[in-house]
Amino acid sequence: MRFSSALSGLIVLLATGCNYSSDYTTSPPVVSPPTDKFAEGLWTVSGGTREIARLAVAQLQTDGTRTPATRLSTSAATLLTLNSIAFDDSGVMWVASEDDSRLIGFAPGSDGAAGVITPLITIQPVSGSIAGPTGIAFDTDGSLWVANFANGTIVRFDKSQLSKSGAPVPSVTITGIDHPTGLAFDALATLWVTDLRANTVSRYLRAQLATSGEKPPAVVLSATSNSLVNPSGIAFDSFNNMWIANTGAESVVEFRPPQRTTSGSPDPVVTLHPTETSLGVPAGLAFDDEGSLWIMGGQGTLSKFTVGSIAGSGNAEPLLQVKLENNSLLWSIAFWPKPSGFPLN
Repeated sequence: MRFSSALSGLIVLLATGCNYSSDYTTSPPVVSPPTDKFAEGLWTVSGGTREIARLAVAQLQTDGTRTPATRLSTSAATLLTLNSIAFDDSGVMWVASEDDSRLIGFAPGSDGAAGVITPLITIQPVSGSIAGPTGIAFDTDGSLWVANFANGTIVRFDKSQLSKSGAPVPSVTITGIDHPTGLAFDALATLWVTDLRANTVSRYLRAQLATSGEKPPAVVLSATSNSLVNPSGIAFDSFNNMWIANTGAESVVEFRPPQRTTSGSPDPVVTLHPTETSLGVPAGLAFDDEGSLWIMGGQGTLSKFTVGSIAGSGNAEPLLQVKLENNSLLWSIAFWPKPSGFPLN
C-alpha cells in the first residue's frame, strides 16, 4: 500500500473516532434559500489547510499547479481530516465535517471580503445522529443521506429538516453496515455504500430506505484480489456504471449493472492502475457534463479522464492534471452547476 505521508494516517484517523460537539440547544428561525448561485467550477475541501476551495472552469483546461480561485475558511467547523461536499438543488453548498461531526450549509454570497464564510444552516449531532461523517448524497426528494463511519449508521435528514439550524433526529437511521464511507445513488435511485474497512460496496433498495432499522444490504460486492482495497469515493456515469476509488490500492475500478444484481466478488470490468504521475491516493470521484471522469487524489492532485480513456483497463494516463498548491487531505469533490444526465451523486 503506497500511502503518501499526507495520507499515511487515513485509516488510523477513521478508526480512532472523533471528538463530538455537545448537542445543539437553541432553535434558530427557518431561513430562506439563496437567490443567487455559487461560482462555477469544481469545489472541494482541504483538510490540510482547513479551507473550502474552488477551481474555476478556466483552471481546469490545462495541466499545471493552481492556487484555487476561491478559498474560504469558516469558524463553524474544524474542516480537519476527511470532509465531504455536495450541492442541493437550490444551490446551497453542504459540507460534512468529519472531525467534529456536523453538517454545514452555505449560501452563495455569505463569504466575506477576507474569504471567511458563515453557514446558512448548521446541523449538530444528537444521540449519535452524526458521527464521523465521511460521505453525503442527496436523493430525488432532496433529502440528505449521511454515512456515519464512527458508529456504523446511514441516516437521512428530510429536506424540511435542513431548513434551519439545530439538532434534528434523522427521519431514517439504518444500521447493519460496519463502517459506511462513501455514498451515491444509481439510476434506479437505490443507494450504494462503500465500506473502507470491510472492503465492500453494498446496495440498499428504495424500500429499505423508507424506514429505520438494522437491515442487511440487498447486494454486497466483496473484494477479489485487489478489486476493492479501502474503497472510498463512489460515482455513477451516464450509463449507470459504478466507479469506485480504492485509496489502498491507488486504483479506480468500474462495475457494470449486470455485475451488481446479486452479491458476490466480481472482477472489475475496468481497472485504472496508478502511474508515477496519476491518481495519487484516489479518494473523490465526479463526472462532468461531457462524461469525463475527474479523480481527486488525497495529496491534492486532480486528474481528468475522457470517456474513451477509461473504456479499458491499464495504466491511468489522464488527459490533464491539476495540482492544488499547498493543499492536502482532499477527500470529496463536487461540480457547480450540478452536471445533468447522471444518476444522483
